[in-house]
Amino acid sequence: MTLSDGTEKCVVVESDSSGGDFDSTDKEIDIRFGDTSAGLLITIDGEKEGNLPTEVPQQVDDAFMGMQVDGGYFADSMHSGCEVTLTGLDDEMIAGEFTCTDVTLFEDGPFSLGSETTTTPLPEDTTITEAKGWFVLRA
Repeated sequence: MTLSDGTEKCVVVESDSSGGDFDSTDKEIDIRFGDTSAGLLITIDGEKEGNLPTEVPQQVDDAFMGMQVDGGYFADSMHSGCEVTLTGLDDEMIAGEFTCTDVTLFEDGPFSLGSETTTTPLPEDTTITEAKGWFVLRA
């Protein structure tokens, strides 16, 4: 990923860092794994029951993404800065890839809730100018 100050980072969420989970209903899939140093949060909303992707690969029309990087939480709050494509989906596993541009830094995020870890805050005007990656999470 590239930050607005030109810094390039390779962010890796270790498979054992605070575990990870994904929940699925007929309408929504929630993916969360990581911690305050590196994390990924994705919500895929089918908008109505039975409207989630049934075949892969499939680009998701309305996905929310949040990324935890060096203690900062960046969120695609308008669902317009990130594209998510599911490449695998069944009862035991979800996999996909994403690309993001111009994702905003927020003061706090879900990975900092209840955490006692402290990090040096990023400058308030920091954004993610570009991020590309993939994920695989098993139940």
